[in-house]
Amino acid sequence: MRDTSSALPSVGTTRQEPFGRVVLFVKAALLLGVVGGILLLVMTLVLTDTLPLASNLWWTALVQAHGHLQLYGWGGLFVVAIMLYFLSCQRSVPLVVPWLMPWIVSMQVVALLMRLLSQPLLVVSGSVLWRIVLVLSGLLECVASGAITLMLVFMIWRSPLAATRKALKRVLPFFGGAFVALVLASVVNLGNVLQASLGTGLVQGQGDNLNVTLGLLGFLVPVALAIGVQSLSLY
Repeated sequence: MRDTSSALPSVGTTRQEPFGRVVLFVKAALLLGVVGGILLLVMTLVLTDTLPLASNLWWTALVQAHGHLQLYGWGGLFVVAIMLYFLSCQRSVPLVVPWLMPWIVSMQVVALLMRLLSQPLLVVSGSVLWRIVLVLSGLLECVASGAITLMLVFMIWRSPLAATRKALKRVLPFFGGAFVALVLASVVNLGNVLQASLGTGLVQGQGDNLNVTLGLLGFLVPVALAIGVQSLSLY
C-alpha cells in the first residue's frame, strides 16, 4: 500500500490561534460593559445623595467618561478580539507575543476605570490627586492602543503577501485605516484629559466629538464593514 503520509501537511505547519487566546479581550469588554454601568449608577447615587452639588457639571463629566468607557472598552475591546482572531485564521499566522495580551487588556481596563472615577470626582473636588489620575488614564490608553496596533502590524508583516490572499486585499485597507484611527483617538484622548485636568475637569465639546468620531466612524465601523464583507463572501 502506498504511503501518502509524506504528502500530508504536518501538524503545526499552519498555526491558527484558538479563540481562547483572545477571549480575554471579550471578557474584559463584558466586564466593562456590566461593571461600568453598575459603577456609574453607584457613583450617581453617591454624588447626588451625599454631596452638596450646586451645578450639573459633575453629571456632564460622568456622561463623558461613561461614553468613553463604552466606546473603547465594551465596543473597542470586543472588536479587537474579533480582529486578532480573524487575521490569525485568515492569514495563517500566530499571534505576536501573546504573553503580552493580559498586560495590554489590564492596561486598557485600568485606564478606562481610572477615567470613569477621576473625571467626575475632579469636577466635584478639584483635587490634584484626581487630576493626576485622569492624566495617567490617558497615558495608559496610549500605551495599550499602541501595543495592540504593533501586534497587528507584525502579524501582517509575518504573513504571506497580500497578493497571495486575494480575498484579504479588499479588507486590509479597512483594517489599516481603522488602527490608524485607533492610535489617533488615543492621542486625542490624551490631549483631552490633559485639557480637562488643567481646567474644570470637563472635556471641551470639539475634543470629545473628535474622539468619539475617530472611535466610532474611524475604528469600529470600518472593522465591522471589513469583516462583514469578508464573511458574506463565504456564503
